[in-house]
Amino acid sequence: MEIDKLYQTLKTIDKPVGNSYNVIKVENSYYGISKEGYITFISETGNQYVRPSSQQTKHLFLGTNIKCSLKMDDGLCEGIYNVLVCFESDYEAIISFLQLTNVYSKSRIDQAINIKTFFETLKNLFSNKQQLPLLELQGLFGELYFMEYIQNDKFDISDYWQSREKMKFDFSITDYKKIEIKTTTGDSRVHKFRHEQLVSDIYDTWIVSIMLRKDDQGLSLYELSESIKKNNPMNLNLHTRITNLLNNYTKEELGQIKFNENYIKNNIGFYRTSNIPKFQEKQPKGVYNTEYDSDLSNVEKSNKVKIIEWIYESLKLV
Repeated sequence: MEIDKLYQTLKTIDKPVGNSYNVIKVENSYYGISKEGYITFISETGNQYVRPSSQQTKHLFLGTNIKCSLKMDDGLCEGIYNVLVCFESDYEAIISFLQLTNVYSKSRIDQAINIKTFFETLKNLFSNKQQLPLLELQGLFGELYFMEYIQNDKFDISDYWQSREKMKFDFSITDYKKIEIKTTTGDSRVHKFRHEQLVSDIYDTWIVSIMLRKDDQGLSLYELSESIKKNNPMNLNLHTRITNLLNNYTKEELGQIKFNENYIKNNIGFYRTSNIPKFQEKQPKGVYNTEYDSDLSNVEKSNKVKIIEWIYESLKLV
């Protein structure tokens, strides 16, 4: 069931009476309404003999191994369940809750994701009220576009997307093989680099340069992020990361960040760091965080085929 359709369906469900939940079944889990009127996700417990427990934040409630009744159109079902309640009333927050619980429901059997671990993920997400600056949203657009552009049957590039902020590189294929994404809305292919991204005895690095042109009819950050999630329906880590980064923007706000897709396709460039203009010397001892702009306009380009071959070799897929 599509998430917005699920949301609209849940809005029509009446509040239950007593210690029960009015629910609908969605694949291998349940969605419903609590007696207080909050949207609720319910899943079967992996071990019904574990002692019940609960925890609550301002935004969420989790009860594990709770005995309760689920009321559906075809009757009443009693059992031991995990119950996750969302106290949010904001539409965007509820949609995020429904999306992530849906992905969790699909992936938990194969990936054995503990409900308490998942709750911690949601707790951190809903407590994060920071918005990414516009320039970082532009950079995120570039990273997501690269993931969609380079998608391949032999590897999932999102598995190598760096999860921690302020890392040296955007994608870590192995300990020594790295990919850095650079974006610009300027007319020239000029990017800011950290010196250690270009000069290193350790890393073998590709630079992906993406030139962007704003366009009211272009591909929006919202469309791109939703496409990435749709193409990776069971990748909970990816869904969580994207949601966490964009959670404090509305669909309409993300829909206003648009770039011309044909322009991007015609102007995406792949470069080896050895060819990029830079200071050849290493940073002197005691000097850190050296940054400078480098113009790649006259640097020899490589292509998509070459970087894919390099990824194959790095992951020993050939």
